[in-house]
Amino acid sequence: MTKAVNKAFRSSEIKGKLARWFFSEISEHPQGFSVRVTYTQNQDNTITVKGRLLRGEEGVGKPFEVSGAKDAKALAALILKAVTPGIKVK
Repeated sequence: MTKAVNKAFRSSEIKGKLARWFFSEISEHPQGFSVRVTYTQNQDNTITVKGRLLRGEEGVGKPFEVSGAKDAKALAALILKAVTPGIKVK
């Protein structure tokens, strides 16, 4: 999942001076955002992902939950959609 989520963030990043944010795989930046999740495979073979957007170690916004087919790319897109509104750079 990590590779799929990173790829989703990287591909949705807006480049240039007007970018609200940029993606970096450096996970230890004190002002950086990260996503922490747990996931469960359900009896119907779908995946439920529960997680939280963090800035440093502090939670941002509300925890989220998304579910979908066992497809890392599709689940990564759902995670990106769930957390993007909380990414606000001062």
